[in-house]
Amino acid sequence: MEMIKTIFKSKTLMFALILAIFGVVEMNVKVFSVYMTPQMFGFFSIGISIIVAVLRIVTTLPLDKK
Repeated sequence: MEMIKTIFKSKTLMFALILAIFGVVEMNVKVFSVYMTPQMFGFFSIGISIIVAVLRIVTTLPLDKK
């Protein structure tokens, strides 16, 4: 239970969780892929990478210190 509380304190892990849920929904429902070209998907992937990098930069404490 303590680990779950710790995960909710991390913006990076929360983003990863949301991204994983989005992936599962997209695999089953095809909400966005029907509207995306391969080039748009590439830009989407780059955007996700940038968000993860920014979240990592703003991370100042290890999870066990939060």
